[in-house]
This record gives sequence, C-alpha cells and structure tokens, in this order.
Amino acid sequence: MTSIRRSWRAASELGLPALTSYAGYRLGLATGWFRLLTPEGGWDAWPLGRLLEPGVPDEPRAYAKFRTRRGRPLFLLETSPAKDRHRSVTARRAAEAILRGRFPFGGGQEIELGFPPKDWAAVPGGVGVPIRADLHWTRYDLGRLGLDARLAWEASRLGWVFPLARAFYDTGDRRYAEGFWTLWESWRSGNPPNRGLQWASAQEVALRLLALVVAFYVLVPAWGKRPERAAQLAQAILLHARRIPPTVSYARAQGNNHLLSEAAGLYTAGMLFPEARGSSEWRRRGRSLFLEGVRRQVFADGGYVQHSANYHRLAIQLGLWVARLAQANDEPFPPAAVDSLGWSTLALAALVDPQTGQAARFGPDDGSNLLPLGGSAGDFRPTLQAATRLFLQRPLYGPGPWNESGDWLGLASRGEAKSRGRRAKQAAPEVPVALPIAGLYRLAGADTWGLLRAAHFTSRPGHSDQLHIDLWWRGANIALDPGSYLYHAPTPWDGGLAEAAVHNSVTMDGADPMERAGPFLWLGWSQARLLGRWASLDGAIEIVTAEQDIPGGVVHRRTLARAGDAHWLVVDDWVGQGTPRLTLGWNIPDGPWRIAGRFLRTRMAPGPVSLAVEGGDLAVYRGGQLVGGTAAAQARHAWGWYAPGYGRLDRCLRVVVTRQGGLPARFISRWSLGGGGPPVVVAGLRPPGAGTCPVKGIRVGRSDLRVEEA
Repeated sequence: MTSIRRSWRAASELGLPALTSYAGYRLGLATGWFRLLTPEGGWDAWPLGRLLEPGVPDEPRAYAKFRTRRGRPLFLLETSPAKDRHRSVTARRAAEAILRGRFPFGGGQEIELGFPPKDWAAVPGGVGVPIRADLHWTRYDLGRLGLDARLAWEASRLGWVFPLARAFYDTGDRRYAEGFWTLWESWRSGNPPNRGLQWASAQEVALRLLALVVAFYVLVPAWGKRPERAAQLAQAILLHARRIPPTVSYARAQGNNHLLSEAAGLYTAGMLFPEARGSSEWRRRGRSLFLEGVRRQVFADGGYVQHSANYHRLAIQLGLWVARLAQANDEPFPPAAVDSLGWSTLALAALVDPQTGQAARFGPDDGSNLLPLGGSAGDFRPTLQAATRLFLQRPLYGPGPWNESGDWLGLASRGEAKSRGRRAKQAAPEVPVALPIAGLYRLAGADTWGLLRAAHFTSRPGHSDQLHIDLWWRGANIALDPGSYLYHAPTPWDGGLAEAAVHNSVTMDGADPMERAGPFLWLGWSQARLLGRWASLDGAIEIVTAEQDIPGGVVHRRTLARAGDAHWLVVDDWVGQGTPRLTLGWNIPDGPWRIAGRFLRTRMAPGPVSLAVEGGDLAVYRGGQLVGGTAAAQARHAWGWYAPGYGRLDRCLRVVVTRQGGLPARFISRWSLGGGGPPVVVAGLRPPGAGTCPVKGIRVGRSDLRVEEA
C-alpha cells in the first residue's frame, strides 16, 4: 500500500482529532518546544521552595508542620484496613524478595536486579543494548532503542512500593521503610528530572507519581525524625506532576489508558499537594481529562476502547483510584461517570474465569497492574471486587483475599460497614453475556465457558483476532489466546502474536485480513457482525453465530455451540469464489498428547480433553516445530508459542488443519471434556452459507434446542 493511501486510510479510521493531536505532539518534539517546557537539570536545581506557593515554608521540619496544621486532604490509605495475619505473611514474603534484589515484573514473574539495581533500565535476561541515561527525554526514539521500552520502564514504575508499604503497615518493621529509601535514593541519583529514558513517557511518569504518593503517606511515619525525607519525596512528586501537562496532546491522540493515567497523576498531585504552584490547575485539568477519558473510552455496553482485557483492568484501577480520591475529598464523580465505570467493571468480569480470577488473554497485554493489593498479578478479582463495591455498591464475590484492594481504598470504612448486613441479602451484580459494541459474546455452563470475538470496530483494534474463540474448563484455559510477548522485538516476535494466524481462528492463503502499520496500529479494519444467538429453555445448550468479511469478497462465518458442561462444537464456513488455502488453528496447553485418526487427545489440569476436527489435514506444532501430523504450507515460527506474561514466552500446542480447494468450504471442531458427559446429538447441519445458523439443532441429555430458520 502506498504511503499516501495508507495515510488516507489512517485519517479515515483514526479520525482527524487524533491525527491532529499527534501532529501537535510531533511538532513540539521537532521544534524543541517540549525541551524548553521541561528543562533538564539535577534535583538540586529544583529545590522544594521553588515548587511551592509563596509563603509556604520549605525547610523540611517547617514544611511537615505546615502540612499537619493546615489539615491535609484525605488520601485513600489513611483509612487502611485492619491488620490481617494472613495478609501480613504474603506481604512480607513479597517485601523480603525485594530486599534480596528480586523485583516483581509484569505478568507475575520476579526478576533479579540486585539491591539496589545497578541499572534501572535493565530488562529480563539482558535482552537489548544498554541505554544512555544522560540525554534529555525528547532525544529518545522509543521505536529505535534496540530493546523493548516497556521492559526498561517496569522497575521504574515503582510497583515494588506496594509490597514494601503493605509489609510495613502490617508489621511496623522499619526495614521495609528503609529498604524503600535505599531503592529510592538509587533511582533518584540515576534519573535526574527530565533526563533519561524514564522521563520519556508522561504515562510512566504519572504511574510512578502514584507509587511515590503511596510511599509518602504510608512510609513517612517511619521517618519521624527525618523530615527531610518527606520533603524530598514531595519535591519528586511535584516535579513528576510538572512533566505531565506539556505532552497531553500525545495522550489525547492515543485516546486510551495514557490519557487516564496522566489525568490520574495530575489530579492526585493537585488534590494532595494544594500548597504546590499550579496545583489548582493540575486538579481541575486532571479531573476534566479523566472524565473526558471515561466518556470517550468506555463503550455503552461497558467494553473498553483498547480491546484488551489487561488495559481494561488498568482503566478500572485508575477509575478506582481517582473516583475514590474524589469521593473521599467531597467532590464525587458525576453519576454518569460512576455508571459508566460500573458497567465497565461488569463487562471486564465477563472476560474473567470465576474460579481463578484469570482473564482471557485478550488483546495487547503488558502485565500492567496499578494496584497489586491482594491476589496474584494475574488475578482480576481484587480489582473487580473493589470496583463493584465502589461503583455498584454491591460486591461481585463473597469474602476472600480479593477484598484487600477495596479495604486499602477505605471502602469498608466510610458507609459500607453500616449497610453490610443489608447488602449481604442482595444478590451479586449480574455479569453480562454479550458486549455487542466491544464485540464479545460469552457462553457459560457450571464448569465451562467460552468467548467468541466478533467486533464492528469503531476504535483501533488491539490484535487481529476477529472470530477468535477462548475456551475454559474448571479454571483452565483449554483453548487460549497467545497473548503479547513484546511490543518491540526482532522478527518474528515484532508483533508476531498479534496476528490472525496465531489466534484460534481460520486464515485464507496465509494472509492477515488487516494491514499491520505499526506496533499498535492496524489499518483496513476487518469488521464482523453477530448473526444470532439461541439457547434452550433450561440454558444447557447455547449457540452463537457471527461472520467476518475477508478481502476478496469472501465471508467467514463461525458458529460456537455449548452442549452441557462437556461438549463444544465449532463450525467454520467459508463462502465466496476461488480455491484458497484455508488454515484453522487451535492453541491448547502443552502436555501429553497423541493423534488417533482425526482426533487429538490430551490431558490437561482438569482432566482428559479430546479435539476432533473435520475438513482438512491435521498437524501439531510445539515451539515452532512440527511434532505430529502432516506439515502445513507456510508454517509460522510463532505456532506453538504463547506469552503467559509480558516478556515471557512458553510452549503450547498448536493444532493446525489445512485444506486447499474451491469454496464454499467447512471445518468442524468438536471438543469433548473429561469423560464426555451425556451424549450429544446434532440434528443436522445446513450447507455453508445457507440460513443464519448452520446447526439445525442440538440435544444433550434431556435438553433440546432447535434453530428454526424463516
């Protein structure tokens, strides 16, 4: 595609406001305007007094007294939860690891960086080249660093503050507060204001600001005789806040969690440090930008604009932080914003396994977890529980460790405790089964559930994942999304897990239905549409059908059916002209397996699983290598790989079925879980393209569903 045609397509799909904002950002970089607005220099060049309003004392002890006398605004953690022995053990375990130099990294892993780290931009395994730390932030081209910037930023998000703060709060052990200070002095000495990679992204600056605020409020009591430490943290927080406003145009151009993060940083600094120069404008603008973001980024069905489960969680966590901070200081969010965040919380719950709290690895996923309070990094329940408590006034789950996030936010201390008895009688909020604007459809039994992806995009797609299917059984993701390995990496990992060819779907002639124009940009959006949903009266049988337009006048129609808790049926029909090569793929967990005819039998954590596929030649790939069956044409190196966390690759099995021939064509995939349960009878299939649903009916046990066509 020519550059002119690509630019025109980008303008028509992304919209003129986004492109205008981005052009303004690029202009600010090119002219040196941003460098002028954010001058570099040492920390001593910005003494605290220079950052405070006239008349506010800057001598550390006097400043501490000033904040105490004035009556500071209420911060969330000042209504901290009661001390809990079990929580104390888990918090101490994480904090002790940090004191040994092992830091939490995106996706739940721990990375050895040393105490303190020698290089705050180090990435796992030493991948990439060393990054100079002596340049103004405008001098860094994030796409040409020679490493993945997201990895280089992880330790500098200061997510490790939360385990240290939790451990200090629960135990009173000053080692955790002193450990923070050792780490902070190390970070501060190597990252002076506006110099180095850690200042290149205003979003990263904002997220670090929030962590510093937690340290300021939770750990300062440990330094009662060292007021200069609190003053130094205040200085850092205010300098971080000053970095955000100049480049808000970039966040607006992205129209996603960048804007929410930066707005949260501004609002927090403005609310909690009213004595700072510019604080009233930070507070006003941060609130305005955040409410703008909620209004534009949350769909009417609660789905999130980035088409990503993990970024959806990050948006909810930011909403929790800002809405609760506003509520605690008597300027609550307007009802419309609260309602949007409530709906969005339930929409996120539709992507989460209720037994484990793990989410479908849907869309881009860099492991971001703003509030690592309770549960593992991959457990979405702490966020969902806190958000339903705040936005819906009803918890989604019963008591459990997932309550900790809400407790830290003070949700049990201001009104909730008084009505706990009344709320205990209320039913939990209902999780939606359809997100028609986000393009996600959930089918669920007692032990198994699945998702069908079928979106008509009105915002940038995250991955090329139309008609992808995720299947779960007894807490295990048995048909899985490959996730996101790295955003910037050498071929084939430069977005290789974002393509249609590695999702649980079908591709034609090895081509992607959309054009990849950058790490976060797809053009020529491939649109899908729901054709219908059907269910038996007792809910034991469900069917959903959707279709997608493929370039060349071809249509891919996909039907997902659940029969009880032991059977899934997937029918893929291709209608059009020509003799294309069609390739169906399924990602399943690695484990013992064998091929028996057209069956692949494997054992997963919950028990045995059988997958039978009709319609072509079967092959199995693992770690990019053919390990069984007939080799497929144009095999991908990424087949048989998935990313359990950002920056991590692991092997899985990729079941591939191919056929070459005329259209129409059909694949049929039958999943049998465990012992198989009651036998399933399919009452015939209509020819490809005939009617709305190819399945005429299904019967399992005493349940029966007939799909009548007009």
